[in-house]
Amino acid sequence: VQILFERGNPSAETQKIMKSLLPSTVQEGLTAGSQFWNASKTLKTLIEEGYFQDKENSNSGAVLPPVIQSMTAESDSLGLTPGENSELALSALGCCV
Repeated sequence: VQILFERGNPSAETQKIMKSLLPSTVQEGLTAGSQFWNASKTLKTLIEEGYFQDKENSNSGAVLPPVIQSMTAESDSLGLTPGENSELALSALGCCV
């Protein structure tokens, strides 16, 4: 198990609690922006890098899986804008990519 978090977040008190409750767990603070992406960068990277591109039909372009598509703004047909209540989940996904 590994816990990834944005460097500077969570608070020192929360980090102390995590270390005392999960002493054998690897806990790593990632740099905001370059290692711990925001929701918009996560969506952009997933689409532009072809993470979900159909390998059998390379002309089909990148299509996000339904669960990730449901986290994008309904008004954005390209899927590059995070939905109102999905920014934290998409950001967390971005730190794992």
